[in-house]
Amino acid sequence: ATTAAAAADDEDDLIPLVIFGATMFTAADGVRLRDSVSSVNNARKMGFTIVICDNSPDPSVRSKLVEAGAIVIQQQSKGRKGAGLREALGAAISHVKKSMQRQNKHQSNVHFDIHRAILAFQEIEKMDMAFQWPKVKRDIIRTGADIAVPWRDEELFSSSYPSAQYHSETFGRILLNIQARKTLKIVGRATPSPWSSSSSPSSSSSSS
Repeated sequence: ATTAAAAADDEDDLIPLVIFGATMFTAADGVRLRDSVSSVNNARKMGFTIVICDNSPDPSVRSKLVEAGAIVIQQQSKGRKGAGLREALGAAISHVKKSMQRQNKHQSNVHFDIHRAILAFQEIEKMDMAFQWPKVKRDIIRTGADIAVPWRDEELFSSSYPSAQYHSETFGRILLNIQARKTLKIVGRATPSPWSSSSSPSSSSSSS
């Protein structure tokens, strides 16, 4: 068991997880920006790289995120959040490639496989998420999943969000899971019913 655990830890070390997301703040202050800076700090404390595409009009927003430890690019393409996310994902992939190529060059006794890197999207201001990624990463490695979708604790979700948002996101999640099951092998727990008293937080993993 000890040998297996050590092997799992070694594999975990060879697979980087890079967080990415997009931001846009109208001013270089406010709760959401402060939470985003805290989120970057938390990600760095957990040993994760975090890549952000920012479209804020004030350049000091990007300076604050960089000072906190994020890799930050300014959004170049036209569009809103979707365009920013595509740029953030591209920057994250570029970072992973360059980083792993450097490591392979300087550590000839190990091989970092670029294709096994985990790209983790999150809303940047969700500052607690950095502490949840290690478990998601372990589950991805353990199951061999290509996609993992964490979900909120149903009780906390329903009690802390507007009712309309809770129901619209819940039905959207159910629809996506139905569609996913037509083409993907579900290897994690089934999505709990939001109206079941036994539902609990977890994540759904998929393997193609």
